[in-house]
Amino acid sequence: MAEGRQIKRGSALIADVVNFYGQELRSLEAIADVLDDLYNTLASTVTSHRGEVVKWLGDGALACFWESGHEHDAVRAALGLQKEFEGFIRRHGFERSGLTISVASGEMIVGTFGTGIAAHYDVFGEPVNCTATIMPGASGAITICEATYRAVSGSVSAELLAEHEYFGPLYAVRSGR
Repeated sequence: MAEGRQIKRGSALIADVVNFYGQELRSLEAIADVLDDLYNTLASTVTSHRGEVVKWLGDGALACFWESGHEHDAVRAALGLQKEFEGFIRRHGFERSGLTISVASGEMIVGTFGTGIAAHYDVFGEPVNCTATIMPGASGAITICEATYRAVSGSVSAELLAEHEYFGPLYAVRSGR
């Protein structure tokens, strides 16, 4: 394994704004100002739950949680993001929008990938692939994989959402307990 990379157990979270570009943003400057607020909202909520934003994905982000109890941290962050996004909607008048969030847990490899001008910090692994794959079908909701659900089932209200052919059962989180 390349120096500076590690295999870690954790939870990956992807958050994405539903219908970001369907809003009444009339200029690139207005979009930039809204993204500044979005990034600050996402980053402050993720870090307050012991997570880190790994990278920005346009109007969304990939975050990871590595500490003991990472599944709980990630789901609490997801619930917090949904709540904070309500304030974001009010501040910016996003009437036809929501925040879709997916969380998956397991082993990932994290560190610097590429060399020279291509070098960048990133994370790869099944949890990242799972969160990216289940994201489109979860418009405006919080979706978690089975491994995450098993870890947090006693502290959240969730219901079976679908059976994914590769990732198995997926659950929709309704609320924390």
